[in-house]
Amino acid sequence: MSKQLNLDTDNFDAVSYESWKEKITKDLKGKPFDGLSYEIEPGIEIHAAQHGDLIDAKQPLVFPSPWKIGEAFDIKAGQEAATNSLLLEGLQGGVETVFLDLLGDDDPDFDLVMQDVYLDMIHIICRGTMKQLSAARVYFYDKPCAVNFIKCQDKTDLPSEQIAAALHSLTDQLELGYSTQECAAIVSINSEILTMTATLRAIHRLWPLVCQGFEVEPTPLHIIGLLSTNADASEKHTEMIRAATKSISAIIGGCSDVIARPSQGHQDERFARRIARNALHILREESFVGEVNDPSAGSYYIEALTDKLAKKAWATFQAQEAARV
Repeated sequence: MSKQLNLDTDNFDAVSYESWKEKITKDLKGKPFDGLSYEIEPGIEIHAAQHGDLIDAKQPLVFPSPWKIGEAFDIKAGQEAATNSLLLEGLQGGVETVFLDLLGDDDPDFDLVMQDVYLDMIHIICRGTMKQLSAARVYFYDKPCAVNFIKCQDKTDLPSEQIAAALHSLTDQLELGYSTQECAAIVSINSEILTMTATLRAIHRLWPLVCQGFEVEPTPLHIIGLLSTNADASEKHTEMIRAATKSISAIIGGCSDVIARPSQGHQDERFARRIARNALHILREESFVGEVNDPSAGSYYIEALTDKLAKKAWATFQAQEAARV
């Protein structure tokens, strides 16, 4: 009969930051302790060795659950039939969220794009210019489906500016009369797993402050994680592996929908799309990523980085909003 293991954590002595720092310094064997500091972006530097003494304890964030598997489709006038074929194949492959990237100056034929699609069974996200979104709104106005219309944002590589851009988008939606349940932010997900996780968590943390400005009660925020792709065709196989890392950071960071995109350079686009979708199925059905709410809560490094990014992004957001008035 196996003996039950009883772990009494009260018997472990607390380890202070100073004693931890002393041990790390010894292990560095003469290399400077400060050499473990890294610049995330201009104005944000973080040390790799974090400790509970250095951060303020916070309650775990609340994410929408469960997260949904999505796929991105380019929508352009003249290519509706080809897009519809890819869309139907994606839905048969388990896609729950359809991300429509509206391209071109001419309005596409949405009837043809959405032919044979059961709209009441999926979540649809439309991204485009105000003109492009107006045509999409007309089509989906009386359709039995959940739809988010999100205006294109300026691209940026700086995490704090990504956060500020997401807050601007959410502010615009609230000003248009969207309820908090209808609001959503789109974030491009890169392969910097720790920074990306902290970036997403910072958006969740700042969302209640945005709601406070509109005097509305916050609800769990929907963040659409759009997996970025590398345009270098020579890295098409490596990019499929990177997609898994990006997906993990999107899920751990609290994305409600993770949008797969095929890696570039494949001669068979349908094959690339199937691989991208199946990677998300494996993460959810076999790896159970996302079963724990806010799993990175309590990670000293991610908590510290979340705080730094949130503070800088909120200051940037407030300054930009003041300039818009």
